[in-house]
Amino acid sequence: MTHIYYDAEGLELEVSGHANAGRMGEDIVCAAVSILTQALLQNLKIAQEREKFRMDYDYETPGEFRVKVHTWQNFYELQDMFNFVMVGMTMLENKYPEYITIEEGRYDGNL
Repeated sequence: MTHIYYDAEGLELEVSGHANAGRMGEDIVCAAVSILTQALLQNLKIAQEREKFRMDYDYETPGEFRVKVHTWQNFYELQDMFNFVMVGMTMLENKYPEYITIEEGRYDGNL
């Protein structure tokens, strides 16, 4: 199961686990989650070149993704990027509830 935690106010997204909706290389849920997270990270990197905000991310561990924006000038533009990705994640959760769960709120962990 893939677990997704999203904090809209803190601009933080954490994804962990594998959907196991298919064999390796054929898991459409995992592939969809992966492309959404990769697109978010790429968009944030492009915005970071323009706005020079600080963010931390970890995308090296298979089945794990974390990104947290710490400082920003244009909060709403960045929040829109996160929200766009979360629309896709919510669509996945609605279609494949046995493979993906989403929790939203304030995050108490470290990143």
